[in-house]
Amino acid sequence: MNDAHSHLIVNHLPVFGFIFSFLLLVGGLIFKNKSIINASLVAFVVVGLLTLPAFFTGEGAEEVLLKIDPEAKSFIHYHEESAEVSLWLSIALGLISLVVLLINRKKDVKILYYLILLFCLAVIVSLVNTNNLGGKIRHTEIRETQNIYELED
Repeated sequence: MNDAHSHLIVNHLPVFGFIFSFLLLVGGLIFKNKSIINASLVAFVVVGLLTLPAFFTGEGAEEVLLKIDPEAKSFIHYHEESAEVSLWLSIALGLISLVVLLINRKKDVKILYYLILLFCLAVIVSLVNTNNLGGKIRHTEIRETQNIYELED
């Protein structure tokens, strides 16, 4: 298994993990179950941490891909820029969830749960965009353009 393979294995975990965590929190709020709400907050923290291997395996994947397809550099660049934004958003969501989890022990902070849901939607959109840009590196059939030089204009 090479670095590109490792990256492909872990890069989908944050997207699906945050979707799962989002749905778990929605369920906890619907059923007014504090245990489920707390489980969702823990899940947000764990998934936030899972973005780290997804991000840091990217450099090795880039080296492997550039040996195979040097012209993919522009596509990799856009994916990498988006990945950095997604990383920081994911870490922020994990940290906010940790703080809310700690505050939640003493009092119910319902408004913060809804803010986490909204922020999570933004994180999911960012991660989906990042994954889409990553897919365009090797899946030429989903590119809007086949000419990488059009991207640089």
